[in-house]
Amino acid sequence: MTTFALTLDWVAFGPGTRRFGGGISYIVNIGFSPSEFFGRVVFGIAAVCLDITAAVMWVGLIRRLGARPVAGIRVD
Repeated sequence: MTTFALTLDWVAFGPGTRRFGGGISYIVNIGFSPSEFFGRVVFGIAAVCLDITAAVMWVGLIRRLGARPVAGIRVD
């Protein structure tokens, strides 16, 4: 999850120019070329969602690891 989040972070917020393309090809083929700003906004929204998800997963993992008893020591 962290790797996916970092990839989208790089596309959305990293330096350099980006070119995006897309289209729909269900019944008819419709292609379009969105602007760099639009592409970065879409990737930015997805990146922030994945960043939050990855952070929640990391916090949960750290809490679970911290709650484990070590070598028979009881933690109340």
